[in-house]
Amino acid sequence: MTLREFKENISPTIDELHRKILGWARDQPVVICGGQAHNFYMEDENDVRYTADVDFLVETNPINYAQNLKSLLAKEYPDNDFFVESLSDDMARVAVIRGGTLPLFIADFILSSITGSGSPRCVSLDVLIQMKEEAEKNRRGTPRGYQDMADLMRLRKVAEARKARGGENGITTFD
Repeated sequence: MTLREFKENISPTIDELHRKILGWARDQPVVICGGQAHNFYMEDENDVRYTADVDFLVETNPINYAQNLKSLLAKEYPDNDFFVESLSDDMARVAVIRGGTLPLFIADFILSSITGSGSPRCVSLDVLIQMKEEAEKNRRGTPRGYQDMADLMRLRKVAEARKARGGENGITTFD
């Protein structure tokens, strides 16, 4: 919960939304990436970071996933205004947004060829590092770019520790 959510008595909280979204993802052929994937790999709770949305990679039609999630959230939280918005001209990136006094991107669906089996899946640590490197390069010198740099340092530290222990850095399925 954020201080603003507490102060303005905003419901559902980001935590409640994330729980609902991740529960929905259990039955979907999606790959989790972004901040939630970052937090999944962190071994030290001090390295976990705040993230307002859940990012997903999908193989086909991001708009369908977004519409399905929006419908579920609208049914679960009827007092909230959820809507879907395209973030790219070709509809390859689509977001579910909670409207109202605190508009918030809560889910992002990105067309991708990254696949695997089982649901939900978390993007591999190696691929997550590559994605963060690209994001940092594109956002260098901005506040988000600085966050990307910090994320990269933490992710590389975890990857080195896993490799030293003989661990895998591939796609992970979790239940």
